[in-house]
Amino acid sequence: ALVPAPEPEAEDTPGRILLDRCHAAFNREPTSYRSDELFQHLLDIAQQELQSERAALFRPTDDGRPEFVASVNLTRMELESDGMRSCMEWLESILRNAASTHSEHQRLCLALDVGEPYPWLLYMDSAFTSGMFQRLSPALLRDLARLFAAEVRSGLRLELVVPKKPASNRIASLPLPDRKTAT
Repeated sequence: ALVPAPEPEAEDTPGRILLDRCHAAFNREPTSYRSDELFQHLLDIAQQELQSERAALFRPTDDGRPEFVASVNLTRMELESDGMRSCMEWLESILRNAASTHSEHQRLCLALDVGEPYPWLLYMDSAFTSGMFQRLSPALLRDLARLFAAEVRSGLRLELVVPKKPASNRIASLPLPDRKTAT
C-alpha cells in the first residue's frame, strides 16, 4: 500500500523557523568556557536573527536596576547618555513590574527568567529600519525569551564553576629573584 505524503506540520511557521535558526546558531558555535563570551554570543545571535541594529544584555542589581553586561553596536557610554535616559527608565520599569515582554515602536525587551528574583533583560532596537519586532507574536516572543534565558542560565553556571582570574594572578606568578644570587 502507498503511504500518503505527510501533512505539513503546523510547527513549520515563520516563528518556528526563527526559533530553529536561533537554536541552530547556539549549537553551531563551540562551547565557551567563559560567561562573557557566551553572553556576547547570545547577543550576536539575537541581533542577527531578530534583525535589530543594536542589542544589549542587562542583569538585575540587588535593588532591581538593569546593569550592563554586553552589547552589539551599543556602548556603555551611549547607555549612560541623556539620549538613552528614557530607554533606561523603560527598562527599569520592566524590571520593577516583572513584565515578560515589551515592544514599543522600534524597540523590544525580552525579560529572561533565569530563576532569580528579577529577570535579565535582552534589549534590541532598530532606529533606522522597521526590524521584525512588530511581526512577532506574543507566543513566539515568550518562546524566544525561554530559549535566550536557557543560554543565560548556562553562562551563570559557568560563573559558578569557572572562577574568574584576577589580574593580580599574572604578577604573582612571576619568579622572584633569589636574594643569595642577587647580592
